[in-house]
Amino acid sequence: MPSKKVHKYFERLILGKEYDVGRIIDKPAKYLGKKHRILFHDTETALILGLLKRDINYSIATLLHIALDKSIKGKTAKLLERFLK
Repeated sequence: MPSKKVHKYFERLILGKEYDVGRIIDKPAKYLGKKHRILFHDTETALILGLLKRDINYSIATLLHIALDKSIKGKTAKLLERFLK
């Protein structure tokens, strides 16, 4: 799983600033652990968050967070973490 640092790096790279979407969509991790992604990691949540924040980039940042969670795992996540130090 990518760290917060990796998520924030890609937000800055693609959107030009940080959107701390992980604070919201990863909240269930406290109770569900790694299985927390069964909640809030979908396109509907991304759309709703963007509408609530009145910022389409917030929706894009949420979709980016979800895509990174699904695609970057294990050794790749560790490699990116070392690269960003």
